[in-house]
Amino acid sequence: MHHHPLPAFLLSLLAPLATAALPQKEPAARAAAAFDTIPLEHLLAGHPAQLAPPWGSLLQQKNEPLDHLDASMGRAALAGEVLLDLLRQRHQTAIEAERLQLEPLGHRLLMLGDESELAAVRSTVLATSRLLLRTIELEFAAWDAADRETPPALMSAEEFTRFAGNRPDRFAGCGGMAAAEPLSTSPPANMRNVAFRIDIGENDTMYDRVGLARRMGEALAARKAEDPNGYDFAVHVQKGRGHGIDYSLTPAWLAERVRNPRPDRVDWTVVPFDTEVALQHHWLALEVAPPAMPLHVSATLRQNRLALDAWRSGDGGTRVPATDGVVLVRLDDRLADLDQPIVLVVNGRERPPLRAARSLSTMARTLAESDDPQRCFCTELRVSLGD
Repeated sequence: MHHHPLPAFLLSLLAPLATAALPQKEPAARAAAAFDTIPLEHLLAGHPAQLAPPWGSLLQQKNEPLDHLDASMGRAALAGEVLLDLLRQRHQTAIEAERLQLEPLGHRLLMLGDESELAAVRSTVLATSRLLLRTIELEFAAWDAADRETPPALMSAEEFTRFAGNRPDRFAGCGGMAAAEPLSTSPPANMRNVAFRIDIGENDTMYDRVGLARRMGEALAARKAEDPNGYDFAVHVQKGRGHGIDYSLTPAWLAERVRNPRPDRVDWTVVPFDTEVALQHHWLALEVAPPAMPLHVSATLRQNRLALDAWRSGDGGTRVPATDGVVLVRLDDRLADLDQPIVLVVNGRERPPLRAARSLSTMARTLAESDDPQRCFCTELRVSLGD
C-alpha cells in the first residue's frame, strides 16, 4: 500500500508540530534549515522474512538480513528502527556537525537540516531502492527459463512471456524461450510499445507450444501491417529443434532494444492478469476495474490532438462503443504542449478542447503508484466515455 506524499501546504502546517517534539539543539551559524519527508514503506518490513527456497535464489540469501524477494513484493525484512539507524550511521558526520537531523514520521522519514545534506539522504534511499530492483533484474537474467533441472526462482517459463501482454510499460523488451502463451492471456494489442521475441523449436509440440507461438506471431504481424510504427517483434521457429533450442538469440536481440516511456499511441486491452487488473498502461489509467472485460482502449496523441476510442466486442466481432466509465489521460511536456489547449475526440466525436494544469500532487501520486520515474506525469485529464 502506497502512502502518497503530503501536499506542501500541509507539510508547512505539520512541520512546526513535528519538530517541536524533536530534541532541540543550538544550531550552528549557517543558512536557514530546510525540511522534507520521504517515503520508506517500500523498504520496511511487513512480516518476518520467508525461508529461502530449496533451490536457492539471488533474491533470497540465507546469510543476509534483507530478503530481496520480500522486498520486490513490498515486504522487505528491514524494521523501521533498523533502517533509521543505518541511515544515521551513513550520515553520521553531518548529524554530529548539526547539519542534519533524521527522525521517524510513521512510514516516512522526516529530515531537517542543510538542503545539501537532505539531498544526500535522498540519494541514499534512492540508491537502496535501485539496489533492490537491480537484484530482481539479475534474477531474471541469470535464470534459464528452459532449465528443467532447476525450478524457476520467480515464475514459470510461460509466465515470463506474459509481461509483454500485461505489463509492457515496465520494459524495453520481453522474450520467451521455448515457451509461448495464448492470445487470451497475453493480448497482442498491449504489445504495441514493447519489443517482444519468441524463440521456439519447430518440434516443440507439447502443450501446443509451437502452435501458440505461431498464432502470436500471426496476430502481431496483422497489427503491424495496420500500424507500422508499432509492434517490434520476432517469432523465430528454430528448424529441427524440439524443446531444447539455441537460447543465445533472444537475450542478444533484447539487449538492442530501448524502452519508449512516451509513445504517441497506446493500445490497451484491459483484462485480468492472474487475479489482478492493471489500472495503468503507459499514459492511460482507469479509476476502477471495468465492470465488463475485456475493455479495448486506443489513444493517439499527436500535435495536441487526443483521439480516444473505447469499445467492447459485440456479436460477430463487431465493435460496440463503451459509454460507461472514465479514462484518465496522463501527460507531461514531452507528450504535449501543455500551455496550449488539447483537442479531444472520443469515439469519433469531437468535444470541447481541454486545458491541462501542471500539478505537483499529480506528479507525486503517479510516481507513488509505480515507483518508476518514467511513469511520473504532471497532468491528469479525466475523459468520460459517456456524452
